[in-house]
Amino acid sequence: MGHRISAIIGDKQVNRDKIKEFGLAAAFEDSFVIVIIDLYAMCELSEILNKSTDSYSEHPDWDCELTHFMAKEIGLKQFVLIETDYFGGIGEQFASYYDNGKKVLHEVRINEALAYLGVQPKADLDAF
Repeated sequence: MGHRISAIIGDKQVNRDKIKEFGLAAAFEDSFVIVIIDLYAMCELSEILNKSTDSYSEHPDWDCELTHFMAKEIGLKQFVLIETDYFGGIGEQFASYYDNGKKVLHEVRINEALAYLGVQPKADLDAF
């Protein structure tokens, strides 16, 4: 079975009402929030907000005007944008870390970007 995940991860002190307004799902874990990027929601938001979904880079896919606008609106100054694409245990992952709108890390492993954000692995698990 395969899966493809795209998300914005940052500090949990965010504007939850904005996340709801954007119609996005969010999970809260310890001191972090994971905002799920959904293809259909992003396409609709792009039209409503008149923000481009054209990616600034090949990976992650959602490195675009709309994602950066949403991150700012929900209150994320530092965040990690992740992308995974796996099928049957084989696949790839990409992440970028942003600080105040500037890309600090680009196309690295998710755990590397999460370390910049301050995510600490638990026990024998990795950060992601």
